[in-house]
Amino acid sequence: MPSLLPEASPVAARIERLLGRKVRSLGRLRGGRNSRVYLASADGDQRFIVKRYFRHPSDRRDRLGVEFGGLKFLWKRGMRCIPEPIAADPAGGLALYRQVDGSPIRGSNVAEEDIRQAVRFLADLKALSRLTAARALPPASEACFSVAAIVRNLRLRLAALTPSSARTPSHAALRDFVKRDLEPSVHDFGAWSRSRLTHARISYAAPLKRAERTLSPSDFGFHNALRDRSGGIIFLDFEYFGWDDPAKAISDFLLHPAMRLCRDHKVRFVEGCLDRLDATGHLAARLSAVFPLFGLKWCMILLNEFVPRLRLRRDFAAGRQASEDVLDRQLEKARRMLCQVKRDMDPFRYHG
Repeated sequence: MPSLLPEASPVAARIERLLGRKVRSLGRLRGGRNSRVYLASADGDQRFIVKRYFRHPSDRRDRLGVEFGGLKFLWKRGMRCIPEPIAADPAGGLALYRQVDGSPIRGSNVAEEDIRQAVRFLADLKALSRLTAARALPPASEACFSVAAIVRNLRLRLAALTPSSARTPSHAALRDFVKRDLEPSVHDFGAWSRSRLTHARISYAAPLKRAERTLSPSDFGFHNALRDRSGGIIFLDFEYFGWDDPAKAISDFLLHPAMRLCRDHKVRFVEGCLDRLDATGHLAARLSAVFPLFGLKWCMILLNEFVPRLRLRRDFAAGRQASEDVLDRQLEKARRMLCQVKRDMDPFRYHG
């Protein structure tokens, strides 16, 4: 049996208590952005993915409860394009999932069938959201059910990004980007969005009706998925799962910086989602109005490494602190994201 790292030994002990069998090996996997992820082999030649979730007094979100509880809800109702939840140890902050044999999906090898599977997944979540039992599920992380709430969320994130002092060249560059680009964009995009909504006779301040909301992973895209041997797609990462605005799920798929998709695939995805998710006939207009706002949110998410309380989660998952080079790269990604959003928003490039 391979030796266990000091940090893995207590994890292995907790796994053994959950499974009632001996852990033969436990290795750390790369790639987790919010949690530490391990591959465990146990007696009986069974393999499991183990997630050790980030916890900190400054962040009260119950990532374990949300992900494990959400996956249990979906698995119980027949959804199989997700990891199977096996066991959880809330006191220890970890959960076990059946290992998924599959390969990462890259933008260059996405096919039409992959787009159809992504649309079908969101449509299945929409169907499950109509169940009475779904009402007990929580809102997704930072869910905003009105456009006014989206703008308030952007202003809160913007305030967190405004450094009190330029401690390093990277922080000085961030301060300039916030003042010259992000602050004006929050104001201008908010006004533009309000104008689009007024033209479409959609309320800026009123929350979405329950029928207009959906269940969502809240960080949806092929970056959080694997393709299995049969070509099926398994969707991962439900730490932020819950009730959300379908326009956000669509926008995230279009915008996520970890997945570059061609315009044709994005157009087909939007068309499929509008056909399957629109409960009132307003989704297309709302999507085009809020797309740039969610694009701004992605600019700010890319800059999380600059915010000490948010960087703690990244450092926990990676096992190291963000360097000055990392900060510079994230700032450049945010600049590129803002350029992309400005290019794609008016007219909205992916529908109509």
